[in-house]
Amino acid sequence: MPLAMLEKQRRNILLLDVAIKQQPDHAYSYLNRAKTHLVLGNITLAESDIGNAVQYAVTKLDITLKCCVMPVLVAYQLNITTCY
Repeated sequence: MPLAMLEKQRRNILLLDVAIKQQPDHAYSYLNRAKTHLVLGNITLAESDIGNAVQYAVTKLDITLKCCVMPVLVAYQLNITTCY
């Protein structure tokens, strides 16, 4: 990953950390931080944020559908091509 993109992702994490401190039950902040963690390869942190996003979602269907895409992205990041 180019250095400029890496720095942008790290900055995004910091901004989302602040947003979550200010509003700890905001599902979309967790979802966006999960996406950023995936880009950075922080799979465990992304999974934790996905769990929080689902927990705090006002409309469970909307956020759950978005979170269903996350395992596919994780598999892609880890280059997993088969499912068991």
